[in-house]
This record gives sequence, structure tokens and C-alpha cells, in this order.
Amino acid sequence: LSLHDALPIYPGVRTIDAAFFVDRQFLDFGVPSKEKLGLELWQTEKNRAEQTWRSAVAEIDYALTESFRELVAHLAERLEVKPDGKKQIFRDSAVENIREFIELFKNRNLTNNVELEGLVEQAKKVLGGKKLADKIRTSSVVRGEVKSEMGRVKTALDALLVDAPRRRISFED
Repeated sequence: LSLHDALPIYPGVRTIDAAFFVDRQFLDFGVPSKEKLGLELWQTEKNRAEQTWRSAVAEIDYALTESFRELVAHLAERLEVKPDGKKQIFRDSAVENIREFIELFKNRNLTNNVELEGLVEQAKKVLGGKKLADKIRTSSVVRGEVKSEMGRVKTALDALLVDAPRRRISFED
């Protein structure tokens, strides 16, 4: 084999150009006009579309609230004292994960959930200083205060999730 035979053979410009294309389609996700459907069917479809969007909003709220609750619950658990009196293993990531959630919350709060926003602000105040993780390790007073405040946030988050809708998915008919 020569060096020329070992080199890959690339397709020409025309071959590549013919292999790719862009297709576009304009969709309307709204309800067709009353004139096309008739008033009764139009109203039925309008109500169905509104219910679909309400359900989507509820699911977005639920997912955001549940993910925040899990982070807060994990931190609260790490601040508990074991039955034998020893402290749980506490890592900086328990605090940093909540701080990251708080930083991204405004961009994630697509439905403008005011109740959740208030709880996020409450947690933000609790987590205040940069050296909080070190203070939690060295001061039982700080540890107790953070545990108590995060417990309150968790309780309020639990209350938000009590009546939250859950999608019923079945893989069987």
C-alpha cells in the first residue's frame, strides 16, 4: 500500500450538499377559530387547552418545589445528631447545592410561584455567609440555628407538596 492508498477518501462538495437539507413547518398550537369549529366545539377545545396548560404549570411547580425540598431535607438530615450523640457527616456540598439552586431559581421559576420564591429567600437568608459550612462544623449553636431554620423551610415545602398533582403514568393498558 502506498501512502496515497491509506488516506481516507472524502466525498465531494456536491455529495455533501445533496445529503443535507433544512425543513421547516409553522404550527399553531392554539384553538381553531369559532367560525371553523362552531361555538360549542370551540369552547370544549378551548377548555381542554386551558386544562392542559394548567396541568403543565402545576407539574413545573411540583418539580421545582420537590427538587428544592430534597436539597433542604438533605441539609437538615446532615445537621441531625445520631442517637449515639455523634454528628452526621457534613460536607460543604450540602450547602453549596442549595446555594446553586437559589442562584438559578429566578431563571427556573417559569410560573412565578410566589410561595416557593418566599421559601427560597428564607433559605438564602439562613445560608448567608460564605464560611457557613465551617461555622456549622465548629459551632453547635450555628448548627442548631441552621437546622431549625431549614426544618421550618422543609415543613413549609412539605405543605406546598401535599395537594400537588402527580401525573398518572401507566405502562399497562
